[in-house]
Amino acid sequence: MKFYQRWPGDYMRDTAHLSLLQHGAYNVLLDHYYSTGKPLQANDKQMLFICRANDKHEQEAVLSVLAEFFPVSEVDGLRHNSRADTEIIKAQAISLKRAEAGHKGGRPANEKQLLNNSLTNVKLSTTTTTTTTKSTNTDDTTLARSCKKHTTKPQRFQLTKDGHWLNLSSELRKIWSEAYPAVDIDKELALAKAWIFSDPLRWKKNWTRFMQGWLSRSQDKYTGKPGIQVAQQSQPAAQEMTADELEREVRRFDEALGRSVSR
Repeated sequence: MKFYQRWPGDYMRDTAHLSLLQHGAYNVLLDHYYSTGKPLQANDKQMLFICRANDKHEQEAVLSVLAEFFPVSEVDGLRHNSRADTEIIKAQAISLKRAEAGHKGGRPANEKQLLNNSLTNVKLSTTTTTTTTKSTNTDDTTLARSCKKHTTKPQRFQLTKDGHWLNLSSELRKIWSEAYPAVDIDKELALAKAWIFSDPLRWKKNWTRFMQGWLSRSQDKYTGKPGIQVAQQSQPAAQEMTADELEREVRRFDEALGRSVSR
């Protein structure tokens, strides 16, 4: 695609929590997605190269954006963005219909009419499967269902009101483990949960961003201390900590961050 529509309101609504580096990574990845008309490869090194991410902070920004906005599809093993897939399919339909009208010596009335009345005989090369989706005697509802089937929005990582972490994928855990090697992910999840439940006003909307900030601060705290990783391996699992030990850990984080600081 040489052109794609950008909706500032939708973009700001979905990305208000991103940092400046993450905004830059997201826009570079979207431009690459639309320019090639295909989903991204599930190859982190290749994505870092495309974004020219050289230092640690830039690489962390790219990886976090990939995990949140370009999940790997179980269908084809590629990274998909549901909004981009839908827009590409629409653009392909319009382009094919224009070419058909040009061969007949005329021009279609308008793009809206194309999408509403001309999709019955259009062959769309979908980017979410390895086969060609044929649209025969269908209407807009059938097309929308087809798009949704292949580009289902992933469930977001979150903390429930009864104290359970949901949708912590193995991919996200791997990203955190590689980005923050000095911390025990399970222990930090337990500490973060205790810190949140100690004050209802600390409840978050974006749990992925919250945990990323938490792990980053824990990594900075542990980095440079000899033997810290060995010490962590010898510690009991987070769920085996006593109530007193957990309370002391939460108090330690409160003192370090200040109760008025919102993660």
